[in-house]
Amino acid sequence: MQHCGFTQIQQRTADESYIADWSSFNLDTEPDGSIYKPDSFYIEAVRPD
Repeated sequence: MQHCGFTQIQQRTADESYIADWSSFNLDTEPDGSIYKPDSFYIEAVRPD
């Protein structure tokens, strides 16, 4: 990812993100807060402008 120009590369959990209130979107978690796919690996990075 770094080689492709991304910065702030972080391993995350299903309910963590740079995006405010990420878990409220229920993309990686169920409405009750449980993780949709607990065996998943989450990475987040920022693409500079």
